[in-house]
Amino acid sequence: MIYNDDGTLKYDMTEKKILLIDVADTGWSFKHTFANKEDLRQYLIDLHLRDMSDEKDEKTLKTLPLGDICEMFDWNYKEIEEE
Repeated sequence: MIYNDDGTLKYDMTEKKILLIDVADTGWSFKHTFANKEDLRQYLIDLHLRDMSDEKDEKTLKTLPLGDICEMFDWNYKEIEEE
């Protein structure tokens, strides 16, 4: 963190990460973190491509925003501070 001469916060250099949350609580014991939401989105697409029944479904999955993918496959995420 960088502070002004008067002690007020000028710039917070704490790195933010995105933590993947298993809403369905499948028992996976992992703590996946990602640099940004797009990295998480690409990870979930790769993870769930095999769940798609045909090429049209695969193309649709690749165009969905992160929130829709999370909802479809019982995931969630939150922004955390990496120390």
